[in-house]
Amino acid sequence: MRSTRRRRFAQTRVLTHGDRRMRQFERLYLARTGPPGREIRGVEAMHASDGIAAWRWWTLAELEVTTEVIYPAGIAGLMREVLGTAAP
Repeated sequence: MRSTRRRRFAQTRVLTHGDRRMRQFERLYLARTGPPGREIRGVEAMHASDGIAAWRWWTLAELEVTTEVIYPAGIAGLMREVLGTAAP
């Protein structure tokens, strides 16, 4: 996997879930992988401790048309800015 080694997006958000208030630090980096849908192993414990029930690879086109809730909002547009491409 090649990485640009530069942070592309950062924000801090305060979220409320039930009666709990949380501060979330988001740091996004751009990386390219050779094979689409590259398998990632050894993160099950980390995902479980973070409450991540599932994950998947998304193409940019899928992110642009999904009706699922994706964070950060507008991530497809952020990616297009970084890549210097216009939406189809």
